[in-house]
Amino acid sequence: MAHNTLSGNIIAPSYFGPGDGILGTNILSGNLSTSDGASVINVPRLSNATDNSLITNVGGDANNLTCESNLTFDGSKLTIAGNISGSGQAQFGSIQIAGGLNLNRRTLSSTATASVNDYFIGLNSTGGAFEVRLPNAATLTNGQTYVIKDEAGTAKNNNITILAYGSQTIDGTNSVVLESPYGAFSLYCNGVDKFFVY
Repeated sequence: MAHNTLSGNIIAPSYFGPGDGILGTNILSGNLSTSDGASVINVPRLSNATDNSLITNVGGDANNLTCESNLTFDGSKLTIAGNISGSGQAQFGSIQIAGGLNLNRRTLSSTATASVNDYFIGLNSTGGAFEVRLPNAATLTNGQTYVIKDEAGTAKNNNITILAYGSQTIDGTNSVVLESPYGAFSLYCNGVDKFFVY
């Protein structure tokens, strides 16, 4: 079979297929069914196809794709090997975790406002009493929780006050006081204007 090298401008026909049998009307000839398109440029291709792996682009280049072997989906189960980080809100039915769970931890030794991203808040009042101010519950997700703990064991001598935002409440009052050594409060909010101890 002869091969032609094309140069210049090529106008592609709207139909690439067998002709009607009349000499000169076949646009293509030869066997095209065995081509994997490896030589076609500007067509995204995978070089590491992995069973059930999700496909992502590399470096923001839509023409450079890769299979993420640590991120797989078999049609019913999403498996993630490694760390998960993110922002915003997500909703799930149920989550099964095979392995450890690492939740955000922040330490405080003076008055500060809890962050939307905090979960564990470890306290050290060795230097004196102080306040932990809760953010506006309306900026949090309904059911979002904080675990606030006297990690230094000094709350008996230097009390730590947990203070709700503005006129918002914690179990019906504006503040609660942590005054037991190594004591803790676990709080959740309604996503509107209230926190509750649990």
